[in-house]
Amino acid sequence: IAAIQLPLKLGTGVVIDAFGGRMWQNMSRRTRLTVRTTEDYCNVFRREPATQHNPCAFYIPESGAISQLVDSLIALRSGGRGRARPPAIILIAHSMGTMIANNILRMAATRELGEPPLFDEVVYMAAASTIRDLESSVIPYLRRYNTVEFSMLTLHPANESREVNYLGFIPRGSLLTWIDAGFERTRSFDDRTAGRIANLTSSMTIFPDDVRSRVSVKMFSERGI
Repeated sequence: IAAIQLPLKLGTGVVIDAFGGRMWQNMSRRTRLTVRTTEDYCNVFRREPATQHNPCAFYIPESGAISQLVDSLIALRSGGRGRARPPAIILIAHSMGTMIANNILRMAATRELGEPPLFDEVVYMAAASTIRDLESSVIPYLRRYNTVEFSMLTLHPANESREVNYLGFIPRGSLLTWIDAGFERTRSFDDRTAGRIANLTSSMTIFPDDVRSRVSVKMFSERGI
């Protein structure tokens, strides 16, 4: 089987190297469109002052699906504040979903007024978001609300590297491995994915002392326990 797989791996490896980065950039673009759509921007450059004839001069709120979801969750939480215990909401995101979750936390922190926080707990699993995005979205949320717990779940590095795709006919490795290996331009260390244990443990210094007690990291063993 290995003799059959090797030539195909070499061929698919070349294809992935040539087109994988472009496909990844397109998928990343779609996560941003869930926050602000192209209709949120003016397609004509206009110099006139702010008037009713120049709508581009006024603030245009985010209209993407995620923006609407956050508004709905805030309304749900606000409606339950009169109860003895408002509804608990836990934000759980996996892989590329953490890229969207970062935007959710950013919007929730800027739109919420007072206590309690919108999310009681945040859980990231194999986060494909960068360390920089983690620092600019999760940490400010944790610092604003001192009751929120944050958990990170990661695979064992051996399982990351030897993950089998398409019956072994393409190069091994998880999506996070491929992103760090070439899909994303890593200009600095914080461009790496936050969901790989090697990257995460090296970047634990980004968590300030006042939030560390509420941050937990779980790495599964090679056997998945």
